[in-house]
Amino acid sequence: MYELEKANLKRCGAYIVNILRPSYIKGFMTTYLPPGDKKKVKDQEGNGTESSFRIEIREEAEENNLSENHCKASGAHDVEHTAECAGKKLRKYQEELAGPAFRGENTIICAPTGCGKTIVALAICDHHLKNKKEGQKRKIAFMATRVEVYEQQYSLFQQHFADEDVSVTGLCGESAEGVPVGMYIETNDIIVLTPQILVNALKCGTIASLSIFSLLIFDECHNTTGKHPYNVLMTMYLDSKLGNNNELLPQASWSLFLYAIVGLTASVGVGSFKNERDAENNICQLCAFMDVRVISTVIENKEELKSHIHVPEKQFFFVEKRSGDPFTMTIYGIMSKIEELAKEVYNIDSLSNIKNRDYGSQKYEQWIVDVQKKCRTLQLEDKQKESQLCRELFNYTEHLRKYNDALIINEDARTKDALDYLDTFSADVRNAGFDKTEQLLTQIFEDNYQQLHQLSTEESRENPKLKELKYILDEEYRNNEQTRTVLFVRTRALAEALKNWVEENPSLAHLKPGVLIGRGKRSQQTGMTLPSKKGLLESFKKNDQSKILIATSVADEGIDIPQCNLVLLYEYVGNVVKMIQVRGRGRAQGSKCILVSSKKEQIEKEKLNMLREKIVDQAIINLQLPGNTMLTKIEVLQREDKNVRDYNRLTLQRVRTDDCFRLLCSKCKSPACFTDSIRVLQIGIIGGSGLNDPDILEGRSERYVETPYGKPSDALIVGKIKNVDCVLLARHGRQHTIMPTNVNHRANIWALKEEGCTHLVVTTACGSLREDIQPGDFVIIDQFIDRTTKRHQTFYDGSSTSPAGVCHIPMAEPFCNKTREVLIEVARNLGMKCHPKGTMLTIEGPRFSSRAESLMFRQWGADVLNMTTVPEVVLAREAGLCYASIAMATDYDCWKEHEETVCVDNVLKTMKENANKAASILLTAIPYISKMDWTETVKNMKTVVQCSVMLPKH
Repeated sequence: MYELEKANLKRCGAYIVNILRPSYIKGFMTTYLPPGDKKKVKDQEGNGTESSFRIEIREEAEENNLSENHCKASGAHDVEHTAECAGKKLRKYQEELAGPAFRGENTIICAPTGCGKTIVALAICDHHLKNKKEGQKRKIAFMATRVEVYEQQYSLFQQHFADEDVSVTGLCGESAEGVPVGMYIETNDIIVLTPQILVNALKCGTIASLSIFSLLIFDECHNTTGKHPYNVLMTMYLDSKLGNNNELLPQASWSLFLYAIVGLTASVGVGSFKNERDAENNICQLCAFMDVRVISTVIENKEELKSHIHVPEKQFFFVEKRSGDPFTMTIYGIMSKIEELAKEVYNIDSLSNIKNRDYGSQKYEQWIVDVQKKCRTLQLEDKQKESQLCRELFNYTEHLRKYNDALIINEDARTKDALDYLDTFSADVRNAGFDKTEQLLTQIFEDNYQQLHQLSTEESRENPKLKELKYILDEEYRNNEQTRTVLFVRTRALAEALKNWVEENPSLAHLKPGVLIGRGKRSQQTGMTLPSKKGLLESFKKNDQSKILIATSVADEGIDIPQCNLVLLYEYVGNVVKMIQVRGRGRAQGSKCILVSSKKEQIEKEKLNMLREKIVDQAIINLQLPGNTMLTKIEVLQREDKNVRDYNRLTLQRVRTDDCFRLLCSKCKSPACFTDSIRVLQIGIIGGSGLNDPDILEGRSERYVETPYGKPSDALIVGKIKNVDCVLLARHGRQHTIMPTNVNHRANIWALKEEGCTHLVVTTACGSLREDIQPGDFVIIDQFIDRTTKRHQTFYDGSSTSPAGVCHIPMAEPFCNKTREVLIEVARNLGMKCHPKGTMLTIEGPRFSSRAESLMFRQWGADVLNMTTVPEVVLAREAGLCYASIAMATDYDCWKEHEETVCVDNVLKTMKENANKAASILLTAIPYISKMDWTETVKNMKTVVQCSVMLPKH
């Protein structure tokens, strides 16, 4: 309902005598009506009769999910018994939820989304820290399962405890790598973190046990099952508790009023169940995993809860599928042909027991995964034939997988999007290894491309589901221009396809769609960074920005989107917990939740979830009744689980006799490499004068290290450039306090090598010795001349801390040509003037050259000169690193007559003007480098070093 309508109803409600559009009232206004009036609206819609009645609306202020000190009939009595959080009183239902935890009981708090469970958690933390005996230590771990939720909760904790003498810190995912986790935990009162960090810290001994904490809070605690990090932690906890090793437990034994565990969730409807008894057993199992004895729900203050929580109205839209779709039939034909080709090679039906697999289904995807898995273990006497067979079957099934994906996209989006997906895959295949099987499969696609393209452009073949989706969006935004929509879809590919559809649709383009997806794996380039998610959500909150978010499961739980009043589920159905959480994204008053599906079974499943939600609610009530057997069940389940774990440890233990394993290609089963040869690509960046801006790195942190050769020039700044691990080091220190002669090149290179760097891409300012190399030009140097006299040029110096032997490293090709080629191509693509090669002459410095020297250097064939390339490139070669240098000309040195002589001011001015260009090269080249295969290059570098060292004879 619009704000104007609400105001009018307040003013004129007593005079309403007729409802002209009952369906509109039902759809948009029943949230505000008393139950009796709702019935009248529905009756009038059904029989077309007129009726008159008064509509009353109650408005209540809401701020941060906390109650202000309203004047109530109960007066001082209510105030006296109301808990506070950050100076604001908890609502009565929030105080009720926190009650068991306040009393010292391990508790699962189960309450609807949007009711302020995090506020309840903050109040529990307040209570826990303030109510302690003298000499007791209190330490709290608050855990969130997803990085996006972690960021949100960490911010809330920082804000809440900003003015108090409570220290709060946060640790999350990859940003915690290299961080002294134990020290962070030891020196802070509250640690907000993702659970895997705590699991890792316990396994590696960074922290000895969970006993360091006095309170553990699990956000979205229904995830405590299987191998989830929550359950791994609780398994450690229970093994200690049931093994009578209480020193390893959170410090719950200090006092009757200390508690250890609190879980937060919108639903405990975990597992599969058909009736209340099954649901009760599942809930007891969750409680056993978490070692809780109380499920805290709102019982006494339900009316207050209902006044603050707006459950969206659920609607279902069934849409018929495309009938006789020729695009689908063409893909069917292609897939059938590929299956027949695969069967000529091997009876693939014998590799999997999955039957009745329909094209374009999840079951077909499962069949492909199963077949590929069986291929990895397929054994033939002829190993060469085995390898060839596995490669061919992998190619066939991989192409079948992509066609299956295209059918799914075509079913939910436009045919054009499905064809684009296949076209991209085909191009990727052509650009990669291209054997005979792949040539054949690619040719099949190309033979059918023209027909598929023609079908994708036929407007008469518009997807009925998109028509229905457009109708819903048109209606909702026509009735309320301020509508904010979250559209849930199953895959990232579909999210992108629907975004393109909205943007290309004239009547919907004004919605300015945003796509909200997960971060993806480290190897994936399609993930979404945290800053971009924050920017998107911020845009969603502003009226003139994005009005619709197209989201995958990343938005299911935890992310707060208060402006949303329309939740659209596009073939998006899960279990009970998912249904409750997704529905809860619609938190605004008068919200709707609409499922759009062409599958009746999906709609029936969602309706069954609604029924299961009621079963879970009743199961909780049963377990909360006095005299129930819940506590006994939990203890029995814990003992049984402990016995199973103990048995598995005894029977499944095995000893590895060799730390090095040979890995086989899962595609063709040929030997790939040994595990000790695997390296994670990491790129070191050494920034020269004015070219060491740390802002190019995301998620950066600093590490101060020492080496056998002393300290590096500055801290190592560790971070990422477009998901590629990088380490930045300022060659002269960040304040440029180290003159060229005193740069500790050995410590710099050693530190970067120890940090795991495989590449070094460096920047350096230089003087030009050639007319055509103008100030501001870039040179990707390929040779050097050494004029230094006071520098250590080898790690192998015979000292007690140096490597053994003498290293005579070859220097015919000092720079890595493969890395240089990337830099050259990137610079040219960016439109920068770049010289593809050049000889760098390095002088000792810190003075500049005399004119006689400068002219002599030109006669020697040098193109540019600086004070740092040597011995840096030599040491990088000894360290086996792929080294390349981006040299930026800042001046003409002093050889050129009638040209201003080189000076510091001019050098700095030119560097400042062109620093952004150098940064652009790095930001573009590094992701490109990360996608290349460096196995042979790194191996050859390592071999060169090994062959260059002469060891003493014994």
